[in-house]
Amino acid sequence: VIRAIPYDALRLCAYEQFKNYLKDEDGKLSVPARLAAGAFAGMTSTFVTYPLDTIRFRLAIDPAMKTMPQVVSTMIRQEGVLSFYKGLLPSLAGIAPYIAINFTTFDLMKKTMPENLQVGQLPNGTVTNHNMLSS
Repeated sequence: VIRAIPYDALRLCAYEQFKNYLKDEDGKLSVPARLAAGAFAGMTSTFVTYPLDTIRFRLAIDPAMKTMPQVVSTMIRQEGVLSFYKGLLPSLAGIAPYIAINFTTFDLMKKTMPENLQVGQLPNGTVTNHNMLSS
């Protein structure tokens, strides 16, 4: 949870920003541009939240570590600040294609849906808002 919420929030915001940046002069977004936006969003959110994942991992595997501040201070003192990013490159290499395909598929599937469903309106006129129904 400590990494999941910031990771997802950043990933979604970054995807929208990268999509806006990669639109052509007509304001359209090609499939390769969508893939790039997804890959960049995944890598951005992973890079920013990776230290939280490292801290969580260290807490899980080292019984001597009891708190996050203890993990942070020990890592900085014994290994330096860069230790928070050990293993980052393989994670980036794995997340980029996954998020690229995930977001691109979502966007393309959303475009094929009837317009009233794209904006959160069900066929009977019920409007949805954040998975909660209201009439």
